[in-house]
Amino acid sequence: MQGRRRPYDYSKPRPNYPRFKTGCLSCRLRKKKCDEVKPRCRACCRNHLECQWPDLSGGTSQPNSGSKPAGRGAVVQQVPIVRVETQSASPISTVLRRQSPTHDLPIPGTACNLTQVSITLLQHYSEYTAGLLCTSPPTKSPFITVVLPLASTDELIMHTILALSGMHLECRQSVRNSGSIGSADLEIQRATALHYQNTISGLRRELLNFDSANDRQQARLLLILIIACHYEAISGNKSGMMLQHLRASREIVRRLLTQPQRGNIDQDSLGFSLELYAYLSIVNSLASYRSIGKLAQPYDTFLTSLDELSSYSTFGSMFGGCHSLYELIPRISQLGVEYLAGQSILGDDWIPGAELQSCYKAIEQRIITWTMPPSADSLDQHENSDITTAAEVIRHGLYIYLMTSFCGAGRPDPILQLQIEAQVDIVLALASSVKNMRSRTILLWPCIIAGSCMTKEEQQKHLKYELLHSGFDMKHLFSLSEMLELMWSDDDVRAYGPYGLYLTMEKSNHYIPIM
Repeated sequence: MQGRRRPYDYSKPRPNYPRFKTGCLSCRLRKKKCDEVKPRCRACCRNHLECQWPDLSGGTSQPNSGSKPAGRGAVVQQVPIVRVETQSASPISTVLRRQSPTHDLPIPGTACNLTQVSITLLQHYSEYTAGLLCTSPPTKSPFITVVLPLASTDELIMHTILALSGMHLECRQSVRNSGSIGSADLEIQRATALHYQNTISGLRRELLNFDSANDRQQARLLLILIIACHYEAISGNKSGMMLQHLRASREIVRRLLTQPQRGNIDQDSLGFSLELYAYLSIVNSLASYRSIGKLAQPYDTFLTSLDELSSYSTFGSMFGGCHSLYELIPRISQLGVEYLAGQSILGDDWIPGAELQSCYKAIEQRIITWTMPPSADSLDQHENSDITTAAEVIRHGLYIYLMTSFCGAGRPDPILQLQIEAQVDIVLALASSVKNMRSRTILLWPCIIAGSCMTKEEQQKHLKYELLHSGFDMKHLFSLSEMLELMWSDDDVRAYGPYGLYLTMEKSNHYIPIM
């Protein structure tokens, strides 16, 4: 009968069509058609990927060093995005091959095949995102060496890192296409949203089946929640979702630290998760001003004594040798809260008692006399200089935080303000001299603290430029820049210092996380 198709005869063997293997390695990995334009194909240009070609002479494939991502010209050259590579192989293949004797990448099929660009997100995480989240070199970064092997056998962890990578890729595309956070590839946006939906729904299922006696489940949930914190920060979420994830993480941390462990927890993963939790809780110190409310983030005792984490092999990946400075931040936050409480009762004539003043002096002495401990990592002279300079930025930012803790709700007296402005100038000068991106990952908190005390227009312009052209391409940096501008233009006498920045966020009904 005409127009009717014959049924397919499955008894006949299917023709063996040849599979072409002449495209770039990136397109082959993503199972995409490659136009084979050298030195960089259009697909890699469009997705801001490293365009790698097989070495026909028998050697390893090399990235196209002559290709550059579309960007901001001289600005991107000044602060380049680090390409996270380990010798001739990418970190993802190097790390995952250790887990597989067949040298195949044991990538979970459901998560990485959820969309056509999911593999692209995994590659972007390995080559870009993971390298911008901690101070460790690529070969030792727990975001590569700890998280990726776990994700290779865990769908929920894989969804979480793909969502994180997708959000970062969205931001990178927007900045490089328009110079500001705006439009990004719709396919990337859709994939990112789907992976994060899977993350949140998976977390809800896990929490419904939460077993307080299952240490392994708790440690796994902690890692997922902490990575979700990074997603919320990079996305520029202003509703305090990151703090909600931190509060949920805190309950798990308290259980893990107070209950005897039964020895079935991956210690590298646990140590890294605890350090990430400690770091995020500490640097989001502005939340301590809200002593009553849903966004209040209480401090745990172990945050003021971070030596407890030093037994883990991953220790220092976030704090970069400065943990003895970071553990002072919660103490200074408490000083500021107590000063404000006394001022609210007795007014501007209130004078802190002997105990508070003694605590202030003790912290001040620790800041003044602090020196960078010797690095255990084999860093070259330039890297060692950068991390030492970054530590000095944190030290001076911490001193500003301490001085403003006794200012209360208002500006300091003229003498103290001059002292603070001198510290602000030091922070700006030192931060601008740090070029290594890994060292720059820990500079946001001291720069924001310094920014909250800026009264000179040239200082404000300098910091705004650094935030918008940092090379990290993350939305919270743009949001923090906008929030600082709101505070700088506010005539309210309280719009000064860390507490003034907190009040500005309260007025706008926003909370911008620091990461």
